[in-house]
Amino acid sequence: MTVTAIEDLTGVLPALATPLHRDGSADESGIRRLVEHTISGGVHGLLPLGSTGEGASLGEKTRWQVLRCVVEAAAGRVPVICGVAQPHLEAARAEVAAAVRLGANAALVAPPFYYPTDQATVLAFYRRLAGESKIPVLLYNIPQFTKVFSEPATIATLAGEDGARIESAVVGMLELRRPFEFQATQSMM
Repeated sequence: MTVTAIEDLTGVLPALATPLHRDGSADESGIRRLVEHTISGGVHGLLPLGSTGEGASLGEKTRWQVLRCVVEAAAGRVPVICGVAQPHLEAARAEVAAAVRLGANAALVAPPFYYPTDQATVLAFYRRLAGESKIPVLLYNIPQFTKVFSEPATIATLAGEDGARIESAVVGMLELRRPFEFQATQSMM
């Protein structure tokens, strides 16, 4: 399944937990069972390696093992959106490139974190990442983990830009503390 437009990502797209063995390695048979169970429930896509799947706490080898297994188990029946959480652009680029190689249809990318980040840096980060990506890049606004809040105006700016897959950078978000600001922003998109 190829995702070329945000409109292709609709319906129920659940974040997946990551089945692991006691030693921290990916439980591939558990992942396959989870994917089968989830797809048989009627979902429209899968999100491995997001916050629910503890993607930011897994090593690179385990992350790629998980993503490969999810993509293989999904077998093109639904899109796979890979969660990406890295503290800087170069690492996020590498994660998105690996997601492409492993067959993900899109990447849900958290903003760069650890150091205080202003909105100009958030804009530049998503512009550069989305401009270079071979798959849609979705903005993941999860300030409770990243300590970086993507302001409604920043999201509206990204959503309004044309070319270089920037239009794919923002599709929506879950933000329970300021939902009305984001509803107002949606009307500007």
